[in-house]
Amino acid sequence: MTTPKLIDVTLCDEIRREDNGKFLFIGVYTGHVLVPRLPFDLPTLTFFTKWSAQAGDSLDGCFEVYSPDRKLMYRLDSPFEGGATLEGVVHVALAVRGFRFTQEGPYRLDHKPSGGRRRNLLAFDVKLRKPPD
Repeated sequence: MTTPKLIDVTLCDEIRREDNGKFLFIGVYTGHVLVPRLPFDLPTLTFFTKWSAQAGDSLDGCFEVYSPDRKLMYRLDSPFEGGATLEGVVHVALAVRGFRFTQEGPYRLDHKPSGGRRRNLLAFDVKLRKPPD
């Protein structure tokens, strides 16, 4: 089995699914996350990943979030554990409740397949918001 090809990652506060199947993104971050102070807690931080899967692809293993000093902050099991195979476009929303930013700098989201090599999916900077002049 191989891992599907990553198409895109969207970083946002929350995602909801409408009755008609459409996704509603709330609080989308572009480029970096501005915070008023450190440490800073978000109720939820969500990584919305979009993958292109061929017959027999598998998205097992785990997803890991690392701080700028390269320490593991959160580990999320793949929703496709147990060898489920995928095909077509697959969406995976990974929500971390009570996400705490502790320092400025580049944070990262990695995927580590079972028995495979970790790869970076997204890097995003956290910066302190400057007070208004």
